[in-house]
Amino acid sequence: RLSGPIIKNKLLYFVNFEYENAETPGNLWVADNGTNTGQPNVSATKQSDLEAVSNYLKTKYGYDPGAYQGYSPTYNNGNIKGLARLDWNINEKNNFNIRYSYMVGTNDQGTNGSSGPSPRSSNSRISDKSMAFENANYALKSTVSSIAAELNSRFTSSLFNQFIVTYSRIQDTRSTPGSLFPFVDIGDGGTDPTKFNNYMSFGTELFSYNNDLINKNLIVTDNLTYVLGNNTFTGGLSYQSMFFGNSYQRLGSSYYRYASVQDFLADAHPIAYGITYVNQGQDRYAKVDFGLAGIYVQDKIALGDRFNLTL
Repeated sequence: RLSGPIIKNKLLYFVNFEYENAETPGNLWVADNGTNTGQPNVSATKQSDLEAVSNYLKTKYGYDPGAYQGYSPTYNNGNIKGLARLDWNINEKNNFNIRYSYMVGTNDQGTNGSSGPSPRSSNSRISDKSMAFENANYALKSTVSSIAAELNSRFTSSLFNQFIVTYSRIQDTRSTPGSLFPFVDIGDGGTDPTKFNNYMSFGTELFSYNNDLINKNLIVTDNLTYVLGNNTFTGGLSYQSMFFGNSYQRLGSSYYRYASVQDFLADAHPIAYGITYVNQGQDRYAKVDFGLAGIYVQDKIALGDRFNLTL
């Protein structure tokens, strides 16, 4: 942080910067290569199956699902914060200050554990029984920025005014690695239609494509105060504007489920699917706008050293 005068006793500044990063355990599971079966952190998913599916996707669809192990041994969860402020003593009767703050935080996440069509998988997509390719993961990003300005004026010893304007913008969005591709779950070959045991997953994460939330707020307030004897009169005007925009496309790039690796490689019919179409170049947000204006007058009466009455 750094602060000091730009003009002595007239114009002052303050700036502050913070950076923080935390690492948490990521995907520590490795595939069964035939020599490590049953060892700690070894999944039931066979390396030969993962290699076969990866090669098939690259050859037939030109899609790279990413690595299946050794990626993100740690997830990075960090944030950057900044603050800047100016205080201006305009003259003996007026002073002004303005403040701007900014924060951005990121949080890496593994793909959703088991959500999907019924029946849901009895085990997580990243576990001792299943593995997901790297490009099936997602990341959360939160951005907050705000600006506030305040002007205080003293016209006489008993009449003064306060004018405040604040604006804030908050955005929470999700991003996905790799190119856009349907999300696919592959089972372990079980034949019971009432059960599904996940064995392998890849594609664009089910709930992250075009997932975005925006919140904007503007507040303007002006208060004029007059002191007369035991009475403190305040008259004010206020306006508040709020905007919310939500973009959420479940299964945004479509979803397919196959009973086994063999079925997928043989182009057999999926056992479940959901076909959706991505929203390109259109307004995909559900929106709400809200505005509230107010006018008010109050009188704070000092009826004694221990009792005040506000009307």
